[in-house]
Amino acid sequence: MKSVCIVSLDKVFSRMLELELGEIPLSVKVINEKLSSGALNISCSSDLVVFDADYYGGDLDFVEKSQSAFVVISNSAHPFIRNVKEYFERPFIVSEFVECIKGILCSEENDTIVQLSPVSENTYVMELDPFLKQAKIGEEIIKFSPKEFSLLSLLCKNRGRVVSRKEVLDAVWGEDYDESNNVDNVYINYLRNKLDSHLGVKMIYTVRGKGYMIK
Repeated sequence: MKSVCIVSLDKVFSRMLELELGEIPLSVKVINEKLSSGALNISCSSDLVVFDADYYGGDLDFVEKSQSAFVVISNSAHPFIRNVKEYFERPFIVSEFVECIKGILCSEENDTIVQLSPVSENTYVMELDPFLKQAKIGEEIIKFSPKEFSLLSLLCKNRGRVVSRKEVLDAVWGEDYDESNNVDNVYINYLRNKLDSHLGVKMIYTVRGKGYMIK
């Protein structure tokens, strides 16, 4: 069952959303108390986080730095943040909100099943688990660090297309990361060591001067 975490200081409002989302059905967790960013990051681990922007007085710094996927509710419009799937400005129609959540989770679910066709006679199906940060290929379980998993997910979602270094660094390490650092290449090698050793074939390709791709 998919899970959603609702983060809001408004207990009545969050309870209403909890009841509505519980009808889908979903596993719904609610956080009403004020937590530090570190504690909140641990507590709201879910497939999707519904974040009330008033929780931090309109400050979305936590959202921007988090690795989770968000739907943000606010009293005013906010600038683009890459891991925010949708904004809902109060007042909004609850039925539309619920349909949006369903659509996002359906899309997220489809992204976790990846059919890989390496240069061999075999075709592999890899199932990604965003909670455990691991991949299942046949009966094999491969575990990844959070950064490794984020990088793998990015490449899988864009399989067949070259993902530039800038896209990789922006998505996995943040837009302010120093592009002169070769951390992306280091983590690509980490993934190759883990995937190639299990599959016996090359899965991740470097396109010189352009970026990386999974075929």
